[in-house]
Amino acid sequence: MASVIIPDINGKTEKTAISFNDIVEIEDSASSYTKKKLSLGNLLNNVGQTNTIVSIPMFDSSTAVTTLTSNFLVVPSDLNSYKLVSLTASVFTKSTFGADNSLQIDVMHCPYSGSPVSMLNAVLNYDVSANKYGYTSNVNTSTYTLATYDIVYVMVTHIPSNPPVGLSVTIEFQK
Repeated sequence: MASVIIPDINGKTEKTAISFNDIVEIEDSASSYTKKKLSLGNLLNNVGQTNTIVSIPMFDSSTAVTTLTSNFLVVPSDLNSYKLVSLTASVFTKSTFGADNSLQIDVMHCPYSGSPVSMLNAVLNYDVSANKYGYTSNVNTSTYTLATYDIVYVMVTHIPSNPPVGLSVTIEFQK
């Protein structure tokens, strides 16, 4: 029978200021529990991601969507350090399509202590089967980290020639 040596963890010096580059040892379950190293940065970036979905009403169910209409979200402390990852727009009554069936929505990040920055210029194409507009391209989340009291503006900048009625924009944030 093989003997197992358990290191004396209590006898080790405690490190109180961790770094993303620090390494811990793991046994990889996906690789027959072979020992591997894992940086704390990779651990923190891959475990415990939290997604929060916020719906921003733009037009009620009886109002046709118009351009240059905006609404905003003041970032609460619960969304501090989150990033925008997706955007979906849902309508109450779809437009009767002509040649143009796209809805364009701009999302601006206005830091509490800084200048506004364009987060996303999304052209949302209508998904007939889901009865909603959807934006599926990847959002570059590395640049736009939210902080408490920042403002996220949502503005309609283009509508189809026969606009839809009622509009709600759903934004997904991830930490």
